[in-house]
Amino acid sequence: LSNKGLEIVPGAAAEAAAASYWRQERLAEQDKLIGFNIGSAVAAKRWPPERFAQVADTLAGEGYRTVFFGGTMDEQRVREATALMQSRPIIATGAFSLGALAAAMHRCSLIITNDSGPMHVAISQKVPIVAMYGPSHPALYGPYTDKAVIVQGKLNGQVFQGRMKDNTAGTKWMEAITVGEVLTACTAALKLT
Repeated sequence: LSNKGLEIVPGAAAEAAAASYWRQERLAEQDKLIGFNIGSAVAAKRWPPERFAQVADTLAGEGYRTVFFGGTMDEQRVREATALMQSRPIIATGAFSLGALAAAMHRCSLIITNDSGPMHVAISQKVPIVAMYGPSHPALYGPYTDKAVIVQGKLNGQVFQGRMKDNTAGTKWMEAITVGEVLTACTAALKLT
């Protein structure tokens, strides 16, 4: 058996909701869009908001439009990140049902994400991703796709090998991931389209 990951086929209503949202945000057909998912149910799996802001600003400077996804539980982190940005992102946090999120992510050229549920939604849409891992194992938790570039936090040159016992210890692994590593991964992932 092989695991091909999650498959989500958005229905007509979900497709219409995503299309309506993009029209409202004046997203033109030729606009290149990069999505960000900065949340995770596990605090130790979250990369710092200020680093997401730096990556988003860099990509905006390269001509991409940026959008921040996530659920209502991610709104505070998204506010923290976007308040630090020089460019103006689309803030779609809490805007979509699961099906509409899948349809909205399908429009993206790339999704940059922590290890999280929305990461798997992006994978279900065959969108290239940059997935960041700290205190979890990509071999166990995905991403199950050949359109992913994985960035793992390293401490003393080593990736996480144990079990996450507390969020404080796990956070150090995510903080070890640099903006430069993520931007390099973005360049590689954008070639996977």
